Amino acid sequence: MKKITYKKIALVMLGLFFISLIPVMYCSFFDYATGDDLWEGAAAYRVLANNGTIKEFITAVYEWAKGDYLGWEGNWSSIILWCLEPSIWGEKVYCITPWIALVFLCGGSSYFLFHYLKKYLSDSLEFLIIVSVIVCFFSVQYMPSVGSGIFWYAAMVNYVVPYGLCLAAFVWMDKFLEKGKRSYLILTSIIFLYVGGAGYTPIVLAFLVSVVIIIIHACSHETQKKRRAYWLFLPLLLLSISFAFSALSPGNAIRGGDNYYFSIGKVVVTVLEAVKQGFFGGIKWFFTVRPLILSLPVLMIVTWEKVDINKVKLKIKYPLIVLSGLFLTSCSVYAPGIYAQVGDISGGIPNSIYFVFLMCYVLGTIYLTCYIKKVFVNKKRKNIDSRLLERLRGVIILGEILFCLVAGRHLVGNMAGYICVEFIRSGQLSDFEYQMQERLAILHDPEITNVVLPEMNNEQGPFVHMALLDDPTTYTNMATARFYGKESVVAIPRIEYYEKYGYPE
Repeated sequence: MKKITYKKIALVMLGLFFISLIPVMYCSFFDYATGDDLWEGAAAYRVLANNGTIKEFITAVYEWAKGDYLGWEGNWSSIILWCLEPSIWGEKVYCITPWIALVFLCGGSSYFLFHYLKKYLSDSLEFLIIVSVIVCFFSVQYMPSVGSGIFWYAAMVNYVVPYGLCLAAFVWMDKFLEKGKRSYLILTSIIFLYVGGAGYTPIVLAFLVSVVIIIIHACSHETQKKRRAYWLFLPLLLLSISFAFSALSPGNAIRGGDNYYFSIGKVVVTVLEAVKQGFFGGIKWFFTVRPLILSLPVLMIVTWEKVDINKVKLKIKYPLIVLSGLFLTSCSVYAPGIYAQVGDISGGIPNSIYFVFLMCYVLGTIYLTCYIKKVFVNKKRKNIDSRLLERLRGVIILGEILFCLVAGRHLVGNMAGYICVEFIRSGQLSDFEYQMQERLAILHDPEITNVVLPEMNNEQGPFVHMALLDDPTTYTNMATARFYGKESVVAIPRIEYYEKYGYPE
């Protein structure tokens, strides 16, 4: 059992995590823009296609963002990024979308955990790596909508990017409180100004956590920290102004219809319903993300062994308050979807809810373990035999390995990496790539203005690729026509297309 050291465990977990990303990264090279990507990116792309000037490019983005804000959507900062979607620089450039998602999701989570866990609990590198890998692995591999979270730019940049930036901003807030450097305050202010115009779930997270940070440090006995805490009202104010500008969008009123109004009663119902959904939603994640329960004993044993309760800088006194706060934080991100009273929500919203739940669950488990250790070890002045802990660690690891071998498919069936592997292995990915190249060749033909395309099959694995139909007035058809500068685009059954136009060379 002594051979199973934390250094080896951390290295193995890190290696397995990167291996699990290989299928996702491989599929990224065959990812293409669709639907909203084409619709929002068309204005900028047409300027580039016509060799326009930088001024024309900026004007096109501004005018389109303005039109969107006034007529359809209030998320002004996301609109600007939608206009700059990667495929405006070339269809294959769109493959950077999953890489952007992973950088912000894993980078933000790891940066946040490394900073706060190292500062307040333990500087053990193995502890920091194991906790970060658990959060990153479950965030990436078991997000509810892999397509919206990784492969579809429009949803990813509206939810995943702001979430990662929020986590980074919380670190910069703490660094500002500690060191007083204005650069951290400026960075946080810029991020919050941007987040206020992005997806609504990251806005709620940013606002709630910021208020908690300000209250805690405003009550501090350290005069400098107390003074600096008041400066954090600046990024909070910018977040609020940015959100107000987004919420008051005429486009939101048009899109929301009769449900778009404010009332105290609606707010109360939203809060109560958010708590209800947060409670049952938390239970649901342990059924839908089946291996998640396996992380509980790992987190508890690594925290017990690697956190010296006598050296922690965090007051391990109030488990009910801390756990309640984490629970309410997890519940809070349900509020925007409930308040909007929209039946069909974007896949980015469940992803955001899941990310916040996962982070709160991990932090709550670590805090509770520290509290139990403090009560049952330090207060009773008893130490658990290190050999017993070594055996327990070994039993847990071997037990989980055996459990995974027995459960097999039931644990990985909804895993992003597994979905990608099946997509590749079945030949569906190669078929998708062939059909996309066939489609792009037709769309890039300058002699065809009214485009007829062969329909593509719906076996698209982890991708989000909205179908083109035989009606040129449908949304995706119009988006495609607008992006490629065509009068119209329609799709007909593949066999019918080949009979009429012949097979490609």
